[in-house]
Amino acid sequence: MWYIRVKEYFKGDVPISRPERAIVCFMPRATIVVDVTHPEEIAACDEWFAKWTPRLTYRSENQGCGCCVNIWDVVAPDEALAALPANIKGH
Repeated sequence: MWYIRVKEYFKGDVPISRPERAIVCFMPRATIVVDVTHPEEIAACDEWFAKWTPRLTYRSENQGCGCCVNIWDVVAPDEALAALPANIKGH
């Protein structure tokens, strides 16, 4: 008998249901990189998250150190990613 282990996906502390997991696999992704020594990047990032957080399918925890850089991976609709300011969109 074979067993398959399913990786759990979360929004915050809440597990994402199976149908939402499928959406995560097929929606566009981006990485947001903010240099914390540039206040304009922090402001642009805060404004973008304030506007688009309700539409995000996934937002990682901050993967940066926080002292010099903040980094998030996001899964969102095309229009949300198109609205990302160029100076905070990672490659």
